Amino acid sequence: MTASKPKTASQFVSNNDSLRRTQNNTMTKRPRGPINKRACQRCRSGKIKCDGDAEHNKSCSNCDPESCIFDTSPRKNKQVEHLKQRLGHLEEQLESIVQGVNDQLTIQELKIEILSLLIDLKELFDGSENVFRELKKLTMQGNCVQQLLIFIRELLQRISKEQDRIHEIIDSLRKVILCAEEVNKDPSSLSQLQAMPLNIVKM
Repeated sequence: MTASKPKTASQFVSNNDSLRRTQNNTMTKRPRGPINKRACQRCRSGKIKCDGDAEHNKSCSNCDPESCIFDTSPRKNKQVEHLKQRLGHLEEQLESIVQGVNDQLTIQELKIEILSLLIDLKELFDGSENVFRELKKLTMQGNCVQQLLIFIRELLQRISKEQDRIHEIIDSLRKVILCAEEVNKDPSSLSQLQAMPLNIVKM
């Protein structure tokens, strides 16, 4: 087994110089922030990642504060505005989707309530079985509008409370059925529902 040769003084000096340079580079290097979508002019020309902040005029770690310049040309500003507008449209679409889901949940709840009322009040439709069948069919349709379902529920609830006016209320339910048929034929007639609470529900 051969003994290792002792290091010379020049080798120690060389190793210390390399270690010192590495430490100096580590100490002087600025930490990187998050990558910015809008690079400064120097980073963009050099095709390097830029972590500056154009909106808050904060220089990146690749430049001195004096030399870190962002492009503020109208073209760039228009691109930013266009992106903001697209984001706004996406937020509106998301809100519309959420509202649509909430409306569907409300419609399903109305349908369940109406079918339950029909089961409880079936005997009171003696002589008006066709109205009962049409109401059940209308309630189970997938395209029945929410306003019609609200009218049907309101009238069914009145039957149980005002049995002395059953025939009058059933006539009003017939009107709702006819209105639903008109809406199926011509969706534009849906606007006429705004007058229905005065003509049908408030008897």
